[in-house]
Amino acid sequence: MNTVGGSEAVNFYDSLQTEADLNGLIGMVREGLYVEFKKKKHAANDKLHDSDRRTFSKALSGFANSDGGALVWGMATDENSCASALDPITSVDEFVNALQKSIINTTQPLVDGVKVEKIASSIDGAGYVKCFIPASDKAPHRAMLAEREYFKRSVEGFYRLEHFDLEDMFGRRPRPVLVIKHRVGPVSMKLAAGKNIKSAQISFEMENTGRGSALAPYVELSSPEQLHACGIAKPGGDVLFYGVPYGPGMRFLGTADFVIHPGTSYEFAFAEAHFQEGTEDGLNFKAHYRVAAMTTNLKEGMIDISASEIRKKLGIK
Repeated sequence: MNTVGGSEAVNFYDSLQTEADLNGLIGMVREGLYVEFKKKKHAANDKLHDSDRRTFSKALSGFANSDGGALVWGMATDENSCASALDPITSVDEFVNALQKSIINTTQPLVDGVKVEKIASSIDGAGYVKCFIPASDKAPHRAMLAEREYFKRSVEGFYRLEHFDLEDMFGRRPRPVLVIKHRVGPVSMKLAAGKNIKSAQISFEMENTGRGSALAPYVELSSPEQLHACGIAKPGGDVLFYGVPYGPGMRFLGTADFVIHPGTSYEFAFAEAHFQEGTEDGLNFKAHYRVAAMTTNLKEGMIDISASEIRKKLGIK
């Protein structure tokens, strides 16, 4: 039997794409620090049973308060907590929707970045659900639908936090949470070969949504489109955040004097997308990013803006 390690948890979640993938877990993978298997209380009913709500609430709290992990619905386990049989959920789309809607009320505070996705079954309309719960920078999280307790994850499962655990977690120094955001705005219009060419500016900003200040931030932004650094400087002129070319994009480096306080954001780069009126010219804009600061872990993500979204912003039908 195998268990899933912390660095492998995301890959494990991503690897579950089909019913065959789930079938391959039977007798091979057991529950552990990063994986929990669950059967829905009533597989033939798409509604969230109270025990389903409790399971989901406890999992979000426990994984978020620990190192993250994956919860797989529609899988039975044996006495050794090893995946033993598939138990597909009828009307799985409705069950996915119910889980997604419940996230906002499941923990306090809300756990960011939770993923809930369906895995289809060979039975029409039925399937399984995989959930990824990341480690949280805003811990501790209380399971509001599981006796309003705080949980953590161990190799034996979820357990209630003791008073001293809570004192330790609440006493931690507040940590920053840096997120990369974008906005689309019109820039200009020019005439070329008898056609109007409109340009949209894709602006990038970093925002600190955490409770602590971010010191010396770092951003790596990769895109096939040309990127331009905005530059952030002190009123006196000293540069605090600057960009340097790197591969298919740019790296943006913050000095030790650059601090992003909670609830504040800075625009640091932009790119342009061009469209010709009367044609379908124009591509989706995609950019991969990695972001960190002196006291945070490196996080990465993707910005994917459709051509239709950009055209709509520019008023091009």
